[in-house]
Amino acid sequence: QKIKTCVNQMIKTKKNIYPSLLAYLAFEETVLLPGGILPLHVQDPMDMFAIEQALGQNRFLAVVQAKNKTTTQQVLYKVGCLGQIVTFSEASDGSIFVLIKGIQRLVVEKEVKQDVPVSLMKVKYPLQSKKPIHQDSSDFDRSHLVDLVRDYIKDTGIQLNFEDLIKATDESLVVSLTMGCPFKGPEKQAILESNSLSEQLDKVTAYLEVAQLLKGSGGSSYIQEGNKMAVDPKMLEMLVCPITKSRLTYDREKHLLISASAKLAFPIHEGIPVLLIDEAQKFDEI
Repeated sequence: QKIKTCVNQMIKTKKNIYPSLLAYLAFEETVLLPGGILPLHVQDPMDMFAIEQALGQNRFLAVVQAKNKTTTQQVLYKVGCLGQIVTFSEASDGSIFVLIKGIQRLVVEKEVKQDVPVSLMKVKYPLQSKKPIHQDSSDFDRSHLVDLVRDYIKDTGIQLNFEDLIKATDESLVVSLTMGCPFKGPEKQAILESNSLSEQLDKVTAYLEVAQLLKGSGGSSYIQEGNKMAVDPKMLEMLVCPITKSRLTYDREKHLLISASAKLAFPIHEGIPVLLIDEAQKFDEI
């Protein structure tokens, strides 16, 4: 096996100014969080081109989650993560193994076409000149989350080291659970887009509580209503508006979750509430 390895060292730039034009990787059900490590075995030619582009740009690239395909065109979320390749290995069959370290959240502005096979992304870093994500999690019930994690590992057999998790910082715990647990794509995206560590911890806890509640119901988080999947009432009791933190109400006719205080309606896809601001509709649009 032919091996190439990049130096595992962050590129230091003045005032942490990162590229505004990046190659990108996009996968369904996959997110990269700042501080996380994403291992990838890359075989797709387009993704390999993106890796090549990143190696020529201080190993920086964007990792953005793709929404589930409803058409032939891939649709991406607007918020992703700046990553840096810290390990690069090329196998004898031509495939590539990389480790990508998450650095900072980014917002996708537009796709930029170029002559080479892979497109680039024009991005911005809205938190770059502001304070980092608010780290106050002192009021959080960590012991409750630890109990949920213990039960979740036992019930699912997922490969997570429980002893390492209970010793981890709150931030590392969020990263490990978000990237290591089989949460749905919209759930992972909601954690990535959270504006505080306490908000991330609350979301992870809520998802694990729902998994525990539904453990005895065949693992389904929805009920059938005609030809649509309605949110399970147990799940609905736990959901709050991501902006105002107020309770949501379920509009059965329009199949939406309503935040009266924020005057927004959030969609439901296959029984999974999508509590993302970018996906919400204003009342006058529905």
